[in-house]
Amino acid sequence: MITLAALLLLPVGDSLQFTDVSSRIPASVRSGAVMDVVAADIDGDGDKDLIYAMEFAHNIVLRNDGTTFTDITSDDMRSTIRDSEDIALADLDGDGDLDLVFASEDDLRLAPFDVTVHEVYLNDGAGRFTTAPFQFPDSEANSVAAGDVNGDGKAEIIFGNAGQNWVFSMVQQRPVNETVQRLPMINGLCQDIKLVDVDGDGDKDIVDGNEFRNRLLRNDGGTFIDVTATNMPQNVRTETRKVVPLDVDGDNDIDLFFCNVGWIQTADPQDRLYVNDGKGRFTDVTATALPIFRQFSLDAAPIDLDGDGDQDIVVVNINKAPLTVLINDGNGVFSRSTTHPLAQLPAVDGLAILAEDINGDGRPDIYIGNRGGADVFLTGDIATSVRPPATTPGIKLFRDEGQLRLHFPAPVHRATPVAVYNTAGRLVHNAMVQPGASSHTITTDVAVQKLLVLVDGEEVR
Repeated sequence: MITLAALLLLPVGDSLQFTDVSSRIPASVRSGAVMDVVAADIDGDGDKDLIYAMEFAHNIVLRNDGTTFTDITSDDMRSTIRDSEDIALADLDGDGDLDLVFASEDDLRLAPFDVTVHEVYLNDGAGRFTTAPFQFPDSEANSVAAGDVNGDGKAEIIFGNAGQNWVFSMVQQRPVNETVQRLPMINGLCQDIKLVDVDGDGDKDIVDGNEFRNRLLRNDGGTFIDVTATNMPQNVRTETRKVVPLDVDGDNDIDLFFCNVGWIQTADPQDRLYVNDGKGRFTDVTATALPIFRQFSLDAAPIDLDGDGDQDIVVVNINKAPLTVLINDGNGVFSRSTTHPLAQLPAVDGLAILAEDINGDGRPDIYIGNRGGADVFLTGDIATSVRPPATTPGIKLFRDEGQLRLHFPAPVHRATPVAVYNTAGRLVHNAMVQPGASSHTITTDVAVQKLLVLVDGEEVR
């Protein structure tokens, strides 16, 4: 379940700096293909442990020991190799702790691997998992989600399948297939399922990220109604891999960011942004709110990088590409930053990203699954560098035809943001002047005399 409260924001004015602590993760994890990673307290000690869905390797559980992580994967889990794609956590047996469901893509053509069923493990309360005495039916699934959709206090399990999606209730500690009673009968190619309250009525709706057609299913007392035709834009053919709920414009409802690819030749790989009207009706604002970029995106995470109180977005792309860092102007309009430290990390073959407070210090950390290379684990901290008087009268701004040039009276000794807005209030340039620089040049096709220039948040004339 995704809620607005789970989407971490910094205190306004505090920006993040990151420390690479990847060495804390055992090499057994960092050398595999992590398809999904979630952080949750599985052993009841108050901190967040890590659970991994691995592609054609056994799935993994790491216990958080405060500063390091210890591999506590059970023998049952180690002995099972499948094409795991996604993870759901829920109390399946009613004992008050979190159990695990791994969705397998289940492509039988990939023998000799054992890809016959999804994996289900029960928790003994201390983070030790054993194979459940029940199984879910076999399907080709890329996604699984868990949440209480009918208000009875028990989690339902929903599989996003190639074909008809499924929903199960747990009855006397056994799954009961209630698909016919709960879901519309629709065949698709689901890649991601998110349970979120998009219409503000207090229950969880379904957003289905699909290779064929993204769908929105409104929850009506635990039964879902397809409202895609009236509430979800269908103006562009997309091939979606991940649905990312977030609040881009600060109006306290759920907007949607879609990570897209273009393996289907007719699909537009441009990631897309849908803004909610507060009642679960979405408008596609991609053309005006996102920069054009067509890397194949597998996942994204909302995170307030610059401490301005809104949610920025970090996107992982495949094919050894840099991270895409999208900075929010506060109104839900994003610009791509190539100067942000995250954008300058070594390129990764990114399959998954998690932005969450993993180490319990109240600030978001970042974990990146990197296929074929070492995963990246970054802890976030508030930037504590001494703030120079970036807006002293000594800063000189020269406005030439098609170019703005900033000259600082002395080299800056911390990263200093420069933002430029046009007369409509839209951000047209967003950069970070790095320590040691004494000048900064901005090339633009906008009439330079009409541009507002902010250095460290203050206007420079």
